[in-house]
Amino acid sequence: MLLDHPDIAEAAVIGIADERWGEVGRAFIVVKSGRVLDPTALASHCAAHIARYKVPKQFLLIEELPRTASGKIQKHVLRAWTAPDGQRV
Repeated sequence: MLLDHPDIAEAAVIGIADERWGEVGRAFIVVKSGRVLDPTALASHCAAHIARYKVPKQFLLIEELPRTASGKIQKHVLRAWTAPDGQRV
């Protein structure tokens, strides 16, 4: 669903702890070259296509997704890139 957006090249979502819901999504987005992406508009795009509880609560724009030699996304690296307040470290 995130990849259906015309400005997104790649995306990955991980679960993060949330006091109210237990766990919510944090999306890591790689924007296509030459495009600009507004995270607020992206949340609206998601809400129009999936159930509200499935919409990631945070969208972080990154240059590229970390991958293994075989091309798999390293989600443990994405978890290590973020501090508890959602800021990239």
